[in-house]
Amino acid sequence: MPHSKRGQARLVAVALARTDAFEHLWKEVCVMKFLNKFGSKKRSPNLDIPKEIQEALRAKMQEFKDAKATGCPYRPFSKQVDFCNRPLLEGSNLCFWHTPNTAKYDPQVMKKYFGDSRTLKEAIEKEVAGGASLAGAYLVNAAIGGNWFERGVNLSGARLEFANLSGAHVSYASLKGASVVGAKLENTYLSDADIRDANFSHACLYNAKFRGNDFTGVKGLTKESFRGWKWEFLPEHRILEEYPDQSVEVYRSLVSYFTAKAALDDASWAAYRGHLAQRQLLKQSLSPITPVVQTLIQSHFVPGETTNIERLTLLSYLRRASTIFALFSSYISCYTFGYGEKPFRVVFVAGLVITVYAALFNWLHAISEPGFWNALYFSTVTFTTLGYGDLAPRREFRLLAASEALVGVVLIGLFLFTLSRRAVGRG
Repeated sequence: MPHSKRGQARLVAVALARTDAFEHLWKEVCVMKFLNKFGSKKRSPNLDIPKEIQEALRAKMQEFKDAKATGCPYRPFSKQVDFCNRPLLEGSNLCFWHTPNTAKYDPQVMKKYFGDSRTLKEAIEKEVAGGASLAGAYLVNAAIGGNWFERGVNLSGARLEFANLSGAHVSYASLKGASVVGAKLENTYLSDADIRDANFSHACLYNAKFRGNDFTGVKGLTKESFRGWKWEFLPEHRILEEYPDQSVEVYRSLVSYFTAKAALDDASWAAYRGHLAQRQLLKQSLSPITPVVQTLIQSHFVPGETTNIERLTLLSYLRRASTIFALFSSYISCYTFGYGEKPFRVVFVAGLVITVYAALFNWLHAISEPGFWNALYFSTVTFTTLGYGDLAPRREFRLLAASEALVGVVLIGLFLFTLSRRAVGRG
């Protein structure tokens, strides 16, 4: 039996009171809004909410309001309601980590704040090793990554909830087991970073650079994790695709990751973006010098082969022709059925084909009964291969009608393929 409005309100109040000291700040705000709406006798005189619950909730909120910071007044969104309380940075009303500017990365500023000549990477690692939280930290464009010869910053197990790492270089770093919930990672370089077991729930990874990453145990990744804005108003979802050969591999890893979690729509998005990156790779290989260089390299690594200019020229032309054909096929696949990921694109193409054939039948007077609507009816019946027989093409236009039937069979098959792929998955 459903609860009355008063009973539902009481259950909500009890549930909110039992949360672990209000896991996030917004929970406390919601509780007070709830009490103001339902706990007021003027608005709901018969509402049966225990007074001890109301008093406990109001006391908790009052404690939150009365708290005073002795240092940095930033209050992290965590289970605790304590302030950051780190020493303030000179010229700022916040500490070093929460001051929203990049001038603080200057070695002299850091030396004055920390009291020694540590680098930004060393300062971060010391905070993490000491168990301090870096929630809400401002690390935009921070150079804390590494390379083949030097490891990046060690952020294993770090708490970086709601931190801003946009544009930061975190390549070759370790984020194993880190919590980056709600963090901003737009345009961040994460190449070869260890992200195993990291929590990316509600993080923004739009245009982030990935390469050679292992997504084992990663939590919270969805298609929406990669959402950004094109031209400031058009939403799009992608990683950094400036290096398509690397993007293809990353998207394949994401397809496997999403498929393992039965996130079929997200896996479909990753597969589609992977095909677009592959097409970009084909475009790059159309450079006039690329086929020649590839052929020269291969000829020098084949034992017993000698360089023959005529042979190399022929092979380069064959490679170029093969690439052009592959690129043309890629465009056809993209706009016809979205590389097998967009079934309703097939529906649009099918409608376009039926309309074009109908216009041709009407213009050429290919059927006995004139009129566009008769031609449209005949085109639809021919496309779907129903063949009622009430209308038939003239003798000289039979092949034209047969070609539409062939196109219809192919497009209907593609529609069923793409629809089942989206609904059932990749197996």
